[in-house]
Amino acid sequence: MTMGLFFNNCAADKIILGEQSQTVLQDSKGFQMGDLVNLWIGKGSSRHMLGEARVRDISTVEIHTTYMVLDGQTLPNAIYSRDQLEPTDTEFAEACGFDGYMEMSDAIEKMYGLPTGINGAPFVGIVIKWDLVQ
Repeated sequence: MTMGLFFNNCAADKIILGEQSQTVLQDSKGFQMGDLVNLWIGKGSSRHMLGEARVRDISTVEIHTTYMVLDGQTLPNAIYSRDQLEPTDTEFAEACGFDGYMEMSDAIEKMYGLPTGINGAPFVGIVIKWDLVQ
């Protein structure tokens, strides 16, 4: 059985152009590396499939109010990063289809709940990265 990932309509162009190649989920929902997944846009009767993708990587993620941790490594903040080899928190957010880390953090807070203070518990989930299947 092919699994699906669901997105709002604003993500369609970014997914088709390959600008969005990953998404954050609260749990794995059974996804495994190598799985073929359908990428869906819209809701209800207006939902349609954009295409297929193959899961290339699954990582753990913690999204805190002002920073994030990917597979146990704190990603550098774009504000303080200069010529970093590893991706910054903003580059990570852009690959998820957002304009930056704060926009992604706000969206995750609305979807799943995030701490309102620095000392609160972070959002803990997974990142599904994919390659479009032509």
